[in-house]
Amino acid sequence: MRFKAGLLTFILLAVILATLLGIGIVVGSNLILAVVGFVMLVVAFLARPTTFLYVYVFLIPLYPKLPLVSIKGYWVPIRLEDFFILLLLVIVLLRRAIYPSPRLPMHFLKWILLFVFLCLISTSWGVSGLGSVDARTGLLFFLRLVEYFSVLLISVSEVRSFVQLRNVIRALAVATLAVNVYAILQELGMVPVFNAMHMGREIVTRTYMTEGFGIDRLFSTFGGPYDLAGFYLIVVPCFLLFALDRQSSSFARICYLVLFAYSLFCLYLTFARGPALGVGVSLAVALWLRGWRKFALLMPPLALLPAFLFTGFAARLQELQLLGTFEASLGGRVQVTWPMAWRAFSQSPIVGSGLGSLSPEGIGVDGFYLLLVGMLGVLGTSAFLFLIYRVLTFLYGLYRTAAHSWVQWFAAGIFAGTMGLLVNGVFTDIFFSSKIAEIYWFIVGSLFAADSLTRAELNKRAQTKPGALGG
Repeated sequence: MRFKAGLLTFILLAVILATLLGIGIVVGSNLILAVVGFVMLVVAFLARPTTFLYVYVFLIPLYPKLPLVSIKGYWVPIRLEDFFILLLLVIVLLRRAIYPSPRLPMHFLKWILLFVFLCLISTSWGVSGLGSVDARTGLLFFLRLVEYFSVLLISVSEVRSFVQLRNVIRALAVATLAVNVYAILQELGMVPVFNAMHMGREIVTRTYMTEGFGIDRLFSTFGGPYDLAGFYLIVVPCFLLFALDRQSSSFARICYLVLFAYSLFCLYLTFARGPALGVGVSLAVALWLRGWRKFALLMPPLALLPAFLFTGFAARLQELQLLGTFEASLGGRVQVTWPMAWRAFSQSPIVGSGLGSLSPEGIGVDGFYLLLVGMLGVLGTSAFLFLIYRVLTFLYGLYRTAAHSWVQWFAAGIFAGTMGLLVNGVFTDIFFSSKIAEIYWFIVGSLFAADSLTRAELNKRAQTKPGALGG
């Protein structure tokens, strides 16, 4: 049901907002301006909620990880997207309370709630029982984790037609193109790098690439090369399958093919070894689902070959010979962060040592599965892996039953992308990376909406068949 207001109500509301806005400007009150801005956003969302979905799809990959509010002693600041997600979540809940809304996929959400509950148990034990993490760090980590899953509720509630879903896909494609364009401009030293890898003592550093094209690792609009590569792991298999969809127009297929090649090129410019393995697996899975099974088997080794064409990437691959020493970037993992996670697991194998317990700043260990077992133990790790298993079974089911080919290939692409993320998780904390999580769970939510739309359409077709009413 659309939000509709009478003309008089609309004029009255506009006058009140304009008056408050004027007072805020004259008085110089940031509070009044913030209230007016919030109310205007609420009204705009109630009037055109899908517009905010498209804004979200652009905002998350394109806006750098710039801090708005820094938190002393904690490396993850509050950023613009945090406020935006909170705003969307509040309004979505209000809309669900006021208007008829799609049913939530409780058969899936219950597993998210279970995982979140186990995270709370582990963190409580880490704070009160082990003393492995302070209450503030554990709470901040927990709230950010809840934020990641909350975006699923936003998309599953507000994607209410196939037209909207298709527009979300198009917005994602355009946003990816913008990321790619920024990436090339960054390689040419024309736009800055916003490094949020926490290598020094600063939350974000701003620099420029000056060594020449293909020498430095690519960041684009993301906080680090691994974040950017993780984003490509999600979207690249989708673009490939859209390009191979024979039911799409030739123009659309060419556009997706160019975007696929462009994105894959940028992925290699990150010099990220784990994603290079992951993209081989994801493309192999995508081609397998497409029916090109012989070529799919060749894809994992073939995907590594382009890496040797980039001097910087080839040098990073040669570092594997130095594994176990600090001369290799993997050496820090093998000697420090991974053993630290294993010690935490050994100390508390059932529930782990709590969220944010594996470093003083509450950041990760560059290995998602060891991060899980260290912080959450057997219970939390099993719950998350089962959650991903449920995502995969859902995506595969939608791939088999979707009423539209492009929905089918979107589900297959995210299925393949999930497999790539799982491979990449050996080397990075990929599912707990903010931009990756906020994009991934938003897309999964939109596909749950697509599943509901598919079921409704199939039921409608069944009811309109001759003899469906009996007699």
